[in-house]
Amino acid sequence: MKKKEVVQIGVNLGKFPPFVCRYSKFDNNLKSSLLDSYLWFSDPINFNDPFDCNIDIDASGSKEDFKKWMTESSLNDTSKIDKIDNLVEDKSLYRRINLETKRIVSEYGICCFSLLNDSIQMWSYYAGGHTGICLCYDLVQIMDERMTPFKVVYQNQYPKFNYVTKKGDNDLVITIMGVKGNDWKHEREIRIVSNYQGKNIVARSSLKSVIFGCKMKEKERIQILNILQEKYDLSTLTIAEAITSKRSFKLDINFYDYKSFLE
Repeated sequence: MKKKEVVQIGVNLGKFPPFVCRYSKFDNNLKSSLLDSYLWFSDPINFNDPFDCNIDIDASGSKEDFKKWMTESSLNDTSKIDKIDNLVEDKSLYRRINLETKRIVSEYGICCFSLLNDSIQMWSYYAGGHTGICLCYDLVQIMDERMTPFKVVYQNQYPKFNYVTKKGDNDLVITIMGVKGNDWKHEREIRIVSNYQGKNIVARSSLKSVIFGCKMKEKERIQILNILQEKYDLSTLTIAEAITSKRSFKLDINFYDYKSFLE
């Protein structure tokens, strides 16, 4: 079964959202991504949250656990297999294991999305203080065979995973990449992990809506509209704008009458 089919089943069962939103400031990277229809998958080691994809992993185990691990691991050191008693106290081994997990994580790329298109906080710090844009995609349409989507879990304690026994709440990659502290739960994040970093080309039809920030300049809106008119089928896109509510501290997402700007 192809990845798109698997994700479509997840959407049908309510395990994944049908659409995901990505905030961006207005810059040349945004314009390039729209012109060439790609998503950027970042090295997770470079994320700004010092805990994100950077937690230490448990490395305890019995003599048999360590013997099996030393035989199978890429850190295999046959000279130590006969000295299992020393492994539990080997602090350098623990350090090597966590360096190894960071190396493994750094081989993947991550693209981050949200379930929300009206988050004041995310508009503030991901979309240039409301001067940027929010792009909403069809989750199934952006998937390829290299990608895996998952919802981020928020909790106070580190997730459980033992590198030696391979026992834990999930596999190693999802354990490290898919759990963040409760301080971030307002983001309601969806992540897509790929075994490729950098540009991942996606179908233009996967872009479903474009939302302008409430402080985005008119001349920059026109630049985006010109790109959309040139490269996309505007009849399939919803163009909207975020507007500050007149009655409460929230953003309203309203239809944007763009046609006069393209005449």
